[in-house]
Amino acid sequence: MPGLVLASIIAETGDFVKKIIPSETKYFCDRYDQADRFHSSLMKDLNDQIHFFMICGHKYNGHAMFVKRCMYTLSHMFGNQETLDIIIMANSNPPSDENKITEDLRKKVLRQLQQKTKEPVPDFSADCFFECLHKTNKHCLIISIVIQSSFLKNHTEVYKKAFQKFYTEFSEKCNPGYKDKKILFFIHVQYIEEAGNEQEVVQNFESEPHFTEIRLPTLANISDPLITEWMLENNIEDNQADIDDRLKEFFSSIEKNANGEYYMDNAEEAMDRVIDFYNQKKINS
Repeated sequence: MPGLVLASIIAETGDFVKKIIPSETKYFCDRYDQADRFHSSLMKDLNDQIHFFMICGHKYNGHAMFVKRCMYTLSHMFGNQETLDIIIMANSNPPSDENKITEDLRKKVLRQLQQKTKEPVPDFSADCFFECLHKTNKHCLIISIVIQSSFLKNHTEVYKKAFQKFYTEFSEKCNPGYKDKKILFFIHVQYIEEAGNEQEVVQNFESEPHFTEIRLPTLANISDPLITEWMLENNIEDNQADIDDRLKEFFSSIEKNANGEYYMDNAEEAMDRVIDFYNQKKINS
């Protein structure tokens, strides 16, 4: 309720706008290397309508958060135009051949796209996607496809062939009639402990040449020093003693490894609480 009241006051008076910390600030913690590579790759081929990226890391290391960060980058680059995003799992069962995996992915993408937009999408094609973006007044479509290392175990070659076909089908597509629209594919390769030697499985999957071209730096764990840097850079807090208090209050209960590092997904709720804490403090001041 206080937040709604404050929003109403801001809408009427414009006061205190700079004091409120946007909730999306949490997406801008660390991940500088990945964000820089994403931005530079996009700028290099800015006129292309379809882009492919691959982001690897442990399943709890903020894959979805990074895509949200990319969405804000796109919004800023293209005049705050809206982006549509969907996410699907590449868990074809059984993964008998590449054609079945590809067909399952097509069906999942079409189903989600139609559910989100309430628009009919007659075919899995770039032209149909561009038309859907046009009808819904969106600038960009982001399709995230999650591949966990457990899917790849004993089926790596099949998945490699399926994604090679997927990549080949779309990599050269364009439609001059919708030159202001873009489609971005994010392939999320996620490690999980249950899959055995995750690094070996994933490295084998990544060996296709086109994966090397589109691969962003691996998502690593984060730590308290990175949270401190995030608070300073985003003008959340600049007093080190208060930062230490917030770390103890909101982050001390997060499970850490021997190096004091932890998964980004586990930090997301704590970062939300930090933002809420300071916004409430500003409201009450």
